[in-house]
Amino acid sequence: MAPAETRRHLLERASLILGLGMCACGAAFVLSWLLDLPALRFPVAQSPQIGPVLSALVLAMGIAMAAARGGAWREQVSRLVAAAALAALCVAVLAQLLAPVRAPLPATHIYPIPALVFMILGAGLVLARPGKRMLAAGVCAALGLAISVFVLVNLCRWRLNEAGHPLLFVMTMQAAVAQTVFAAALVCLTLAGLEVRGRVEAFVLWSAGAIGVACMLVWAFINWTDAAHVVQEAEQQTGNVSRLLEAHFELGTDAVNLVFDEVERALGTRSLDELAVLDAEGRRLAALAGALPQVRALHLLDAAGRVRAFGAARPQAGPGLRARGFFIAHRGGQRHAFGGIAADAAGAPTFTYSRRLSDARGGFAGVVLAEMEPAYFQRFYRSLELGPGSALSLFRADGRLLFREPILADPAEGDLERHPIFARLIALAPTGRFVGHSPSDHEQKFSNYRLAPRRAFVVVTAIGMDHLGAPFARRFMLSAGVLGALLALLGMAARIQLLGMRRGKALRLAEAASRLYIRSILDSVGSAIVIVDAGGRIVDVNAEWSKFSGENGGCGANYVGCNYLAVCRGVTGEDAKDALAAAAGISAVIAGGLEVFEHTYACHSATGERWYKMRVTPLAESDGSVVVIHQSITDLKLTEAELRRVANTDSLTGLSNRRALVELAERELAQARRQKYPVSIMMLDCDHFKKVNDTYGHGAGDLVLQTLAGIMRAVCRDTDIVGRVGGEEFVALLPHTAMQGALVLAERLREAVGAARVRSGGDTITFTISIGAAAFAPPMSFDELLTVADRGLYKAKAGGRNRVEAAGS
Repeated sequence: MAPAETRRHLLERASLILGLGMCACGAAFVLSWLLDLPALRFPVAQSPQIGPVLSALVLAMGIAMAAARGGAWREQVSRLVAAAALAALCVAVLAQLLAPVRAPLPATHIYPIPALVFMILGAGLVLARPGKRMLAAGVCAALGLAISVFVLVNLCRWRLNEAGHPLLFVMTMQAAVAQTVFAAALVCLTLAGLEVRGRVEAFVLWSAGAIGVACMLVWAFINWTDAAHVVQEAEQQTGNVSRLLEAHFELGTDAVNLVFDEVERALGTRSLDELAVLDAEGRRLAALAGALPQVRALHLLDAAGRVRAFGAARPQAGPGLRARGFFIAHRGGQRHAFGGIAADAAGAPTFTYSRRLSDARGGFAGVVLAEMEPAYFQRFYRSLELGPGSALSLFRADGRLLFREPILADPAEGDLERHPIFARLIALAPTGRFVGHSPSDHEQKFSNYRLAPRRAFVVVTAIGMDHLGAPFARRFMLSAGVLGALLALLGMAARIQLLGMRRGKALRLAEAASRLYIRSILDSVGSAIVIVDAGGRIVDVNAEWSKFSGENGGCGANYVGCNYLAVCRGVTGEDAKDALAAAAGISAVIAGGLEVFEHTYACHSATGERWYKMRVTPLAESDGSVVVIHQSITDLKLTEAELRRVANTDSLTGLSNRRALVELAERELAQARRQKYPVSIMMLDCDHFKKVNDTYGHGAGDLVLQTLAGIMRAVCRDTDIVGRVGGEEFVALLPHTAMQGALVLAERLREAVGAARVRSGGDTITFTISIGAAAFAPPMSFDELLTVADRGLYKAKAGGRNRVEAAGS
């Protein structure tokens, strides 16, 4: 199976598997509503559950996706099911838009984002048929995948940290997963159905896909940044409001503290009983408290909890006040305390602020208690206008509610002693944010909390997430529409470009069909080929000849029309001889004097040596035109040279071996006979070499021979012929050197060897050589000269070794 076919088969199989997975999930969702089994919906805490409409939609789209490939009737069923589901979704959304808004939302409610994504993907599935509409289906698939992945990532991020990452849109986790699977299956289906002809078209589609992915990433980044900006603005707004509420409440309590200070000063000169009868000082304090709009009434309690009041609405006496938390806290030594919101004697909600009173010895003398006026705070809080679903609250540090706007019907619902803000977060940081569901109205809210260290109260500013996320949701859907338009334009551009490429390619193929056959034959040949007419002008060339001519300074870029014979005849320098021979041969073949002309020539360059073989033959059925072929034989020449080098070189020392030495020496002696110049020879042997091998090993012996060869190369001249004749015996033929010069050179060589040190395996080896020298006397042959030198070598060894001896002729 071809790679493209295999890829298409795998993509179709992937879309089928994903479609079957959607079917299974959709069937489970539908059964959960039919049999009233919520567990089959895979419920997620703090997240709305998937409704019956979306459940049926997931099942229908899964069936349509699973049947999208496999035959004409299955594709028809898939199209009908997808179209029916899409139509039903449109009807449900329209009915929902026309129906009055109800709270709480019914189970059949469809949220905007999942409805939009299912519409996009459903339209893509209806269009996903091989042909011109496949690109349109791909655009729908890409847009649906981008929205689904963005939503799913935000949902997962919110699930991992619900308190720290608010979710600015309403979406069921089950629908988000189903839509992502649906989009992935549709992407596989469209990729499998795209018809791609060649790498260029693949490049166009991949380029369009890359640009589309870039657009989707930019879109995701913009929305991600927008969401972060919305959250940041909400955090700044709620933080500013919390600071304002803190300052407002502290100003209100500071004024009450002034009254408490006056009460303490009055008790310094009077008893509680005297203040209770409302003498002049008592009336002054009562008037002072009555002037504060935030205070409903001021009461004085003695150490036993009995009321000694000089304010309005005296509370009923009894043991109840002694058991209140603020009284117990003051009796235990706490100076200030807040009492949670509760009903006063008249049944109106209020909360208290109190101070401990001490006698002259510091003992507990009673409590001065201010009943705070909620209406005073309510007027200020309502003036802030944070929007629907918002709430402004005051709490004690332990989470007991002091005041809340809007006011709760049951104040006990506002106590949040176990809420994460008071149970955990305030201990970590005195200010911060929290996202969660309100225990009073169960709506998700974005809250900012702030602990006031002076009075030990907490301000909480909460904004409804529906109000906070509605503008973002609108911008999100609008940007999704813009992204869809960009992807559609990109798909149209890619389709237009593909159609233009296919038409242009067809025209070019039709025009070049006749020349392509000949050109393909010429260009398939590895040799450089040029066709020359009877006048020597170039008619046509192949690609290899263009390269060959460019490398060797030919006719330039415009080969056709250039006179090849004139170029050859105009060559000067070292290549002139070969160029003239080539021109003569071509002319002879053109004239009919030769049937075939062959010529081998060197054409070296700065990068290496090159050889070519030129062959000229007549072009059949032409008027004197010829075919000139230049075939590179460089590899053959280099191979021959390498074989000669290997055959003539001693592998151990790199010197000439005996065969090469004899050949070179015979040539040198022949020239010496003709030109009558002196020639001498040195024959040398390594002393006690066997002992070196036996003592240090053959590896050390090889190092000794290599060292000796290196010394010979260094001491001898470049014109001397140096070689190894076998074993540890070496020869140096010295042209233009008489016996006396040979002896001097031999002695220099002996001394250099004696000073040499060879290191092997931690050992230092010294060695010596014995040298026999002889002078050439015509008409001696090289073998005869070598025999004479061998006698000198024998004499040197017999004389004690490590010496130079001259041998007579």
